[in-house]
Amino acid sequence: MREDVDYEWFETARWIPLTAHRLVGYARARTLGVRAAYRALAPLRAIGALVPELTAEAEAALPDEVPTVHDAVAVDPAYRVSEPGTPLLPLDLVSIAGRLGESVRHTWQRRITPYLFCRTRP
Repeated sequence: MREDVDYEWFETARWIPLTAHRLVGYARARTLGVRAAYRALAPLRAIGALVPELTAEAEAALPDEVPTVHDAVAVDPAYRVSEPGTPLLPLDLVSIAGRLGESVRHTWQRRITPYLFCRTRP
């Protein structure tokens, strides 16, 4: 079947902000470390992707390992007590740590702190 078309068709990209939850999901789906996943997405800023530009420190803080299910739960807004897009509250941290069966300190240091750059974005 041949189509004769006199026009070019394209659809404008609809970008959504890269959040910790989306970054972890992308890394898990591609079996990449989080830092490698971020580096794969960062060049897409040139075409309008809403990937935050990280400082060298923030990028270095991203884990090299492929995220686990526990990591995904820790950054999933569905498991927060506070509203998505608002600052993380102490009760959020206690709730997430309890759900994971971990200490608050471990959850904060291992699962939340590397992703703080995403917390201010919706």
